[in-house]
Amino acid sequence: MARAAPRPAEPGIRFDRPETEQLRRMDVPYFVRSLEGGPVLSVEPPPGPFGTSRVAARPEPEGGWPPLPPLLQGENLTLAGLGVALRDAAEHVFDDVPDHVVTDTALGVRLHLQSPSEGQVSFDWPEAGRRITYVWDREKVRLGVDPIDAPEAPVEPASAGEIRRRLLRLDRLDGTIRMPWADGGMRDESAERRLRELTDAGIAWLTTVVADHGWPGHALVGAEAAAAASRLVQHAREHLDFRRRCLELMRDAAERRDLPWREVAYLTDELRVSEGLPQVYGTKFEPVAGELVPWPIEEPEQVDRRRAALGMEPLADHTDRIRRRFPLGNAPRTPAGREAT
Repeated sequence: MARAAPRPAEPGIRFDRPETEQLRRMDVPYFVRSLEGGPVLSVEPPPGPFGTSRVAARPEPEGGWPPLPPLLQGENLTLAGLGVALRDAAEHVFDDVPDHVVTDTALGVRLHLQSPSEGQVSFDWPEAGRRITYVWDREKVRLGVDPIDAPEAPVEPASAGEIRRRLLRLDRLDGTIRMPWADGGMRDESAERRLRELTDAGIAWLTTVVADHGWPGHALVGAEAAAAASRLVQHAREHLDFRRRCLELMRDAAERRDLPWREVAYLTDELRVSEGLPQVYGTKFEPVAGELVPWPIEEPEQVDRRRAALGMEPLADHTDRIRRRFPLGNAPRTPAGREAT
């Protein structure tokens, strides 16, 4: 899908190469209009074909074309309006920027993004002797104007930001134990016990998060932390009722494009294996005679079709990658092999 060519809905509109590449990245505004005039167009997001479609039947803006002089001169741009634009832009690029905390003393800029919808930024304005500070969440944007030499405003706690930090912290702790355990053939019973204790504590906390916020998907905590939440639920061998509820919430999130469908596949297979049923998507493996093999699959001749429908690679490619990542040697057969996903 990422390589599909964007197609304008209007035959008289053409995209040049830089515009096409920008559209493929979805690095675009929600609405566009040709500089020569014409109808307002909206950008169609995936999973449908990239392109444009008419927003309204009326082709001209209310003020006529070209835009009114006040619009061209930026008279509608205010400090409050800039804050709203900053919040919306930060949410759009949150998962693409490497650093969420940035200080540039030369430019007088201090940025702290806590979640896709929560953040704070301040700008020094030497000409006016002022510092402009914006603090925002999904519901509101607050503007502060202080003397430029005033103490910097502290970063305020943010609920989604704290959920994001805790998910990532749990995921890091899990990885420091799980990866050596998996590399050692999943034989270390002490490490397995520590993993169960960590997962149980994480699930107890995640239960309250889900009750208060619903599933922590991309919009709430960003892609990295959302993937950590999915892994946490997959690793919880107990808590079946909660995990079934999570699967429902994850399906809803995937429908909203707030979660990749592959995460739904992982938990679907995990629950079926836990219930003694064949898996559906081939995401769970077990060690047999020193090699990881997929747990039994329902209608195995159809598994690649099911995987492709969720944007997943063929099972043979996935299996080869898993075996190269987890060479087991002479590890015995054990249900713990389901960790290899």
